[in-house]
Amino acid sequence: MVRTQYRRLMVALVGLGLACTDAAESPCADGYKKNSDGMCIESPATTETPDNTVNTDTGEARDTGDPVLAPPESDPGWALDPVQPCESPGPLSFSDQSSVIGDMVPWSGAHWVRYGPAAWVQNSADQWAAVWHQPDGIHWAMVDGSDAGVIEVEFGSRFIPLDVDEDGTLDLLYFGGNVGVVWSFLEPDVEETIFFSTTEGEICGWVEIMIGDFSGDGLPDLLAPTGFECSVPVFPQLAVQSEGRRFDTIIDSPVYTVGATVDSETMDLDGDGDLDVYLCNDFGPINGPNQWLLNDGSGGFTLGETRGSGPTTYCMSVSAADFNQDGELDFLIDGIGSQFALVNHPDGFIDYWEAWGLPTLLTSEDMPWGGAATDIDNDGRTDIVMSSSTFSHFTDDDGEPAYLYLQTAPGVFEDSGAAFGFPQGANTRAVAARDVNGDGVLDILMADYRRSPWMYLSEGCTKENWLAIEAPLGTEVKVFTGDEVRAGLVTHHQGFSGFGPTQHHMGLGAHTMVDRVTARVPGVGEVELNSSFTLPRRIRWAPEGR
Repeated sequence: MVRTQYRRLMVALVGLGLACTDAAESPCADGYKKNSDGMCIESPATTETPDNTVNTDTGEARDTGDPVLAPPESDPGWALDPVQPCESPGPLSFSDQSSVIGDMVPWSGAHWVRYGPAAWVQNSADQWAAVWHQPDGIHWAMVDGSDAGVIEVEFGSRFIPLDVDEDGTLDLLYFGGNVGVVWSFLEPDVEETIFFSTTEGEICGWVEIMIGDFSGDGLPDLLAPTGFECSVPVFPQLAVQSEGRRFDTIIDSPVYTVGATVDSETMDLDGDGDLDVYLCNDFGPINGPNQWLLNDGSGGFTLGETRGSGPTTYCMSVSAADFNQDGELDFLIDGIGSQFALVNHPDGFIDYWEAWGLPTLLTSEDMPWGGAATDIDNDGRTDIVMSSSTFSHFTDDDGEPAYLYLQTAPGVFEDSGAAFGFPQGANTRAVAARDVNGDGVLDILMADYRRSPWMYLSEGCTKENWLAIEAPLGTEVKVFTGDEVRAGLVTHHQGFSGFGPTQHHMGLGAHTMVDRVTARVPGVGEVELNSSFTLPRRIRWAPEGR
C-alpha cells in the first residue's frame, strides 16, 4: 500500500478561527484557467449546435448524442452532455466488489473509528476512489484497484472531501479534537495544513463541521455548528475564507444550539437566496430537538421555525429528497429508536414513516447511522439506503443488516437489501451513492466499524431513464416532465458522514424527455433551462467565474 507523502504547515487557531498561510503559486489543473483574481476556475466547455432530428414513431425531438449541446442564449450558464442511451438494458443488480479496495479483515482490539465516514471521490483525471477511516489513518483506494494509500493523522473522527480552496483539485477536511486539511488530495503534489484549535476551559471537539459558501463571496467557508461533549453551550462559529486557503474572519452567532449536532443538511431552508443548515441533533430527549440555522446573508445565524421538521430524537442522519414527487424537498431523519419521513406540505412537515409501513429500528443494538434518500433503481421514486450497527460492536460478531427500501409504488416500500446482496450481518456506518462505473445506475459504498468498506457496483444500465445535475452546493432544482415535477438538492452529502461529488442524480423512469429545469442557486437566484432535451444525460450549471 502506498503511503501519501505531504509537507506539513503548522498554524494555531483560536476557536475554529484564524487560519492559513497563502497557497503557493501553482499552475491550474487541466480544464481550468486563472481568472482576474488569480483563482483557478473551470474553463467553459466548447459547445456545438446539436444535430436534432425527429423520432417518426413518437414525434419527439432527439439529438445525435455526439457533441455537447449548447442551450439557447435565454438559458446562460447551462451545458448539456451527450445523451447516454442504454444499449442493452437489464434488471437492477449489484456485484460485491469490496475486495478490490480493502482486505475486509476484521480489526481487532479497541479503536477510535467509531463514526465510520466514507466517500466516493474523483481525482483531476476523473478517476474514482473510495475513502474511509481505519485505526491507522484515512485510507483511499482507486475503484479499479490500480493504487491505494493512507494518510496518517494524529486526530480525526470525520472527514469531508471538497475543493475547499477552489483551485480545481480535491481537498480533504478532517476533524475531531482539532481540524486539518489535506490540500490537493489524491494529486502528486500533496500538502497538508494542520489547524490547532483551542478553547477557554474545556477542550471541545467537533463531530460535525459544514463546508459551504455561507458568506456569499464565492468561496467555501467552514461552519462549526456546536461543540461536542462540552458542559457549556458552544455558539455556531463561521470561519470565512477570504481568499484561497485564508480563513481570517470569524463570525460568532450568539444563539443557543443543543450542543450535540451529529449530522446536517446544507441548503436554502427559508428561500432567501443564501445557504442555511438543518441540524440533526443527538441526545434530543436530554438537550432538545433538531433545529434550523438560518443565515442572515453574511454568515451570521439565527434559529428558524422548523415547521414540524424538528423532531426530538437521538438523531444520527438527515437527507433531503422529494419523497412523494410533488416538487418539494422532504427530509429523511434517522435516529436511535425513531426514524422519520417528513413530507413537506403547505402547512408544515408531516411524518409518513409509519403510514408508509417502514419498520422502526428501536434499540441501540440495531441503530441506524447513514441514511441516503435517493433513487436507486431510476424509476422516478425516492428509495432509502440505511446502514445499521451498534455503537461499539466488539461484543456482537453477528452484526446487523444494511437496508435497502425500494419505493415500488407511491408510498409503498419494499425491503430489498437481502435480495440485492447487501450485508445482513455487518457493522455498517456511512453510506454514499454515486454512479461510479458510468452506467447511469448508482453504486453503493458503506463504511464498516470493524473492517474496510462494502463496495457494491451496479451490473449495467437499466431501461429506466435518469438525469444527473451539477451545480453549486445547495442548489435546489426542479425538473418538469409533462404534467409532473420533481425536486432535488445538489449536494455532496448523503446522510451521516457519507459524501460524493457535488451533484444530484434523479431517476425519471419511463420519461424520455425533460421539458424544462429550474434551479435556485444560492447567491444567484433562480436560473432556468427553458428548452426541452432528451434523456438520459448529465447537465450542469456553471457559468464562467463561478
